[in-house]
Amino acid sequence: MTEQMSEIKNLRRLFENASNDYLALKNRAEAQVVNRRWASTSYINLEPFYFEYNRFSKGKILKAKPKKIVNAYEYGFDAQDRVVFERQHDGKKSFFESLYFWGRDEVLKYHFGCYNKRCSKCFNIKRFIYEDGELKSIYSAFDNNAYGIENFTYEGGRLAQRREYVEHPRAGRRNDVTNYEFDAMGELSLITENGYVRYQKPDKNMSYKKLYELAAHRLLLRCNGAGMRRTIRQR
Repeated sequence: MTEQMSEIKNLRRLFENASNDYLALKNRAEAQVVNRRWASTSYINLEPFYFEYNRFSKGKILKAKPKKIVNAYEYGFDAQDRVVFERQHDGKKSFFESLYFWGRDEVLKYHFGCYNKRCSKCFNIKRFIYEDGELKSIYSAFDNNAYGIENFTYEGGRLAQRREYVEHPRAGRRNDVTNYEFDAMGELSLITENGYVRYQKPDKNMSYKKLYELAAHRLLLRCNGAGMRRTIRQR
């Protein structure tokens, strides 16, 4: 835990200087761009199964810059086709911007809020740590001295579990455990967090209503099981 808190302290220092360092960071990222793309909405995220977990649909790559950029996403890629910036155009003058800096076994990501081309607010900084190509940890620094630590474990080369610890001065502490399951074809079939279903692979032969009922039934069984265990302990 000491090593992990050392990582958080290093991120805190970067976070405190991020707003002042914005222009230098942006120029450094822009200097690596060799290709740009536009998308209808977000379609890249370094967090494993981010879209499935949050029930978001991935955006579609556009052939060219749209005439109206409001709500569109702009991306820049380096010579190795790695994303180095993402801009979410929230309005004519406002946008959110993420800057990515790639190392040998890590990626540092800054997330800013910008208005009228001025990015004075850093929302968070995340450091993604890799080992042998597998994501092992994500360290996050937020405003108000809040921070997060995520650790990932794998089985048979596939993601099996994520353990996330978040501490916030006002909101308190949170521990979450997320489990991932895959079908015989190696495709993601189920994501559960603390016993709740976050994602279930759709059955092409199953209606949306039936899928919803199945997920609700699975959740009910877990709740009943937890209630029964509490009753047994009380007795």
